[in-house]
Amino acid sequence: MENVAAIVFLEYYFEDFLAKYQGYEDEKIVDILGKTLCKMSPKGHGAALALPLPDRARALVSAAVAREAAALERLAAVSLD
Repeated sequence: MENVAAIVFLEYYFEDFLAKYQGYEDEKIVDILGKTLCKMSPKGHGAALALPLPDRARALVSAAVAREAAALERLAAVSLD
């Protein structure tokens, strides 16, 4: 369920979110994305990274994946998907 919610958000609402909260530092956005990624499965991470996102959105998602790499690796080790 988390995978679907996050993918829908990234694909259809993330650009609006970035526009609405344009005063947020990129680090805050990366923190928010990182918390979301930690709720997703490895397949969900792959789907998120495969989305045709605009450059800034892709960079923020990639930064969140890099920042949370250790946590995501631990999650992948116990994932059921």
